[in-house]
Amino acid sequence: ARQTTRLRANVQRDLLADIRKTLTREQLIKKPPEEIVLEFLAAHRERDLPRALACLGGLEEPLPDSWSTSLTAIAAAFHLPDTTTDAWKRLTRDHDIRVIVNVDADDEQAIISVGSMDPYKIRGGQPQILVLHFPLLRGPQGLWRIRLPAWLTDPEQQPSGNDPIDAPLVDAFPAALFKQYPSRAAADPETILRSFTDALSGTDLTALFPHLAPPAPEEMMTTLVSLMRFWRDLRGEQGVSPLLLDFKAEGNHACAFICRFDAHSPEISGDQIHRVHLAQGDHGWSISPWINQEDRANPIPSELADWITSTQAREQSDWLASLGLSSIVATVDKSPAPAEENTRRTVESWMDAIIDNDPKHMLETVVGLDDQTGTLR
Repeated sequence: ARQTTRLRANVQRDLLADIRKTLTREQLIKKPPEEIVLEFLAAHRERDLPRALACLGGLEEPLPDSWSTSLTAIAAAFHLPDTTTDAWKRLTRDHDIRVIVNVDADDEQAIISVGSMDPYKIRGGQPQILVLHFPLLRGPQGLWRIRLPAWLTDPEQQPSGNDPIDAPLVDAFPAALFKQYPSRAAADPETILRSFTDALSGTDLTALFPHLAPPAPEEMMTTLVSLMRFWRDLRGEQGVSPLLLDFKAEGNHACAFICRFDAHSPEISGDQIHRVHLAQGDHGWSISPWINQEDRANPIPSELADWITSTQAREQSDWLASLGLSSIVATVDKSPAPAEENTRRTVESWMDAIIDNDPKHMLETVVGLDDQTGTLR
């Protein structure tokens, strides 16, 4: 019994030492309660158990009465996620987007409301947003700590998303999201488009927000849904990536055509091509919102409009040729064999393009033989 007691004390001592490495007592005193909640959310995203425990009172002396219950519950959430509630699983999901939608606080206690959204799910034309309420208390020594909410531990009290009390906070979610990830215009359209295309290749929807021109308040929810659909369509399983097909700027407008390119089935069909508008504002170039594109006060120049019309009419072979795929018709036997070094360099370049999932580079390093069918193959 003494050995067991001593072992538990050693484990507790080591755990508290790890907690002290994440946050300081001074930080938990000076940080506003909403920042404590952000620390807690980040700890879940990064699977940082000591940091999460620091937000639950792990630096208080003595430890709070709820410590044992909190420790058991959160350790299970981190190490045995299948045994926890759906709400706690939601906190540990990497791809969910979370943003604070309301702060209700005084000097001693607070309730911080966080909107949580799965960027892959749209139902009835709306994103699926849950509001999660985190209660906090300031302890006897002035440290803020989160009181573990019942919806994290009790399966009968899971947030449903249908509570009418939360409806205004759900409506506030898009504005809070655009505020957290503000627009950052670029000096030229090429820069913003290149950065936007790179962000489309990633797994973080929020990386797209700084590229957008700020939508009006009444347009934010529509813009959010459109962006979610656009991002979801252009990425997905392994081997699928966005591919910039063509681009043109005229005056303070620009347009780009971006394709969902699947390396397993590399056809470029019309339903895989998306048109993206860009516009120059007071602070530089941004991706235009997906609504009100026909702005009568700032019309698209006729030359650009004509280019858009002709570009939309391109055939698949035209797109492939514009990307660098060439063809040789019945002349391969008359061509001299390439030098060994050139052959090795070309093959290595092609393999690098496959590894990097770079469709344009892939097409530039291959050639279609004999006829148009061979080129398309």
